[in-house]
Amino acid sequence: MGGVGGKPAAMFEKASGMFKQMEGDQKQMNNVLRKAARSTDPLVLNQVDDQLSNYYLESMMNAKIVSKSISGAR
Repeated sequence: MGGVGGKPAAMFEKASGMFKQMEGDQKQMNNVLRKAARSTDPLVLNQVDDQLSNYYLESMMNAKIVSKSISGAR
């Protein structure tokens, strides 16, 4: 399963690392949302909005990278 030069194995390791990073980001976003739910401070809500936007963009970029990696492996 290692393939020629170990490329598929390395690709799966990178994908696994991305999913672990996404899992950590998801936990962080859950904490941020809990903080926002308890706050009425507009600055806190603005920070939460910024962090959610960053999380969304990073998630979409990671999904695109994984998709391109998998389609390139075929």
